[in-house]
Amino acid sequence: MKNNTRKEIAAFAVLILLCLAVMFWALDLRNALLKVPFGYAGDAKAIISMMKGVIDNGWFLQNPFVGAPGTLDWRDYPIADNFSFLVVWMISLFTSKFGVVFNLFLLLNYILTAVTAWFVFRHFRLNYYVSAC
Repeated sequence: MKNNTRKEIAAFAVLILLCLAVMFWALDLRNALLKVPFGYAGDAKAIISMMKGVIDNGWFLQNPFVGAPGTLDWRDYPIADNFSFLVVWMISLFTSKFGVVFNLFLLLNYILTAVTAWFVFRHFRLNYYVSAC
C-alpha cells in the first residue's frame, strides 16, 4: 500500500471520528433517548409524518392512516427528494420505530455531509487533514 493511500485512509478515519465526537458532544448523545425524536420544531412534524408513511406503507406519497375521511396524499405537495426517503426506507428495514428512524437519519446526514465535503475538498487538492477538519 502506498504511503499516500495510507495517509488518505488515516485522514478519512480522522474525519469520521471527528464528526462522531462533535455530534456526540454538540447533540449531547450520552443523555439522548434514541427512540424520542431530537426535535419537533419547524418542518419536523411533516417530515415525521412522511417517515411514518414510509415505515407503515412502504412510501410517503399516500398514507391511509392519516387524513380522515380520506387518506393523506402528498402528491400535490412539491417534494423532489426521493433519495432521502429511500434512505429512510432502508433504515426502516431494521427498525419500525419512527423516533429511531428519524434520529438515525438525522445523525447519518451529519456524517454523509462531512464525507461529501471531504471528497469535494480532496477533488480541489486540499491537504488530507485540512479536508478532514
